[in-house]
Amino acid sequence: MTPVPVPAETFDPDWLRLREPFDRAARREHLAALLDRALPDGIRRIVDLGAGTGSNYRWLRVRLSGDQHWRLLDHDASLLKRCRRENERWGVSDLGLAWEQADLRDVLPAMDCHAITCSALLDLVSDAWLERLADRAAELGVPVLAALTVDGRVQWDPVDLRDGRILGWFRAHQATDRGFGSSPGPQAAPQLAQLLAGRGFEVHLEAADWRIEPRHDGMLHAMIDGIAEAAAQIADRPRAVEGWRTQRHHQVKHGALSLSVGHLDLLALPPR
Repeated sequence: MTPVPVPAETFDPDWLRLREPFDRAARREHLAALLDRALPDGIRRIVDLGAGTGSNYRWLRVRLSGDQHWRLLDHDASLLKRCRRENERWGVSDLGLAWEQADLRDVLPAMDCHAITCSALLDLVSDAWLERLADRAAELGVPVLAALTVDGRVQWDPVDLRDGRILGWFRAHQATDRGFGSSPGPQAAPQLAQLLAGRGFEVHLEAADWRIEPRHDGMLHAMIDGIAEAAAQIADRPRAVEGWRTQRHHQVKHGALSLSVGHLDLLALPPR
């Protein structure tokens, strides 16, 4: 693979492995069925943007019929190299699969496919990138399936009086430049839905929320640390963040914490 410029946002493969079961439990199965019916007969060429270690491929591959040729794109070659190992772990075939390191800021004009997919990507990009994605999908006349975009809803149980302040700092961090320019953050999925609807697409936008129970202690610890570390980069009172973090970890240790995180699944079907 030829090296490419790397956007600011990179991901720990262990985090991607940890979140995959929660992604699978949250996703809207019937949107995959609608996508399947919208794809042409014969070879189905699908491009997956920001593919990481291939979790979106693994979930969709077994829910779409026919002869599928997948092109997985990510700026991080080290994540793509782990895709085969993760496919083996989940028992998913590599047949018809190609990996490619690519700068996602520039890749849209080069796409030629029957469908564009992505997962947990839209809230990282920019307003201009979403506009280019909508334009390219309209030019190609192909469906877009964008799964698991965060929408800003975070609900801890039990509630802590500091939750609102911590979440405000966390959301402010989400809106910073993640490598593509200023990010739309939790507004990304509705924004893309509006852009595609304006180009004549039939748009489905549905909740696909994570449910993290007390028994999921590893995921809870990871979520606490991730939110706290992002919030601390913005906070004018970082000590308040550390106090909140300590309390939440204590609750996890005693099996007294659960969490719901709002996500949206978007499917847009081109005009017939």
